[in-house]
Amino acid sequence: MRVGKKLYYTDKEEKDGAGEDCPGIRLEKNIGRIFKSYNIIEYKSPEDYLSINDFYKVYAYACLYQSDTDRVMEVDPEEITLTFVCMRYPRKL
Repeated sequence: MRVGKKLYYTDKEEKDGAGEDCPGIRLEKNIGRIFKSYNIIEYKSPEDYLSINDFYKVYAYACLYQSDTDRVMEVDPEEITLTFVCMRYPRKL
């Protein structure tokens, strides 16, 4: 299950040539600082709300993305971010 490609490369990876076979996009804006190499975003419409089931679903996506690789630790878990976007503050989460 490959849902996307790496969008951001660190300075070390660029020097090592990691971006040559799979070119990425460097995010220069401030928002790019909070993201890591692999990002999973759950966006809820203004009419929808964020539930605990949504959290577990996105967490499961991250686990599947990390584990469905050819090599062990090909995707470093510390390089995955989960982002939840919703209009209302989730009170029970």
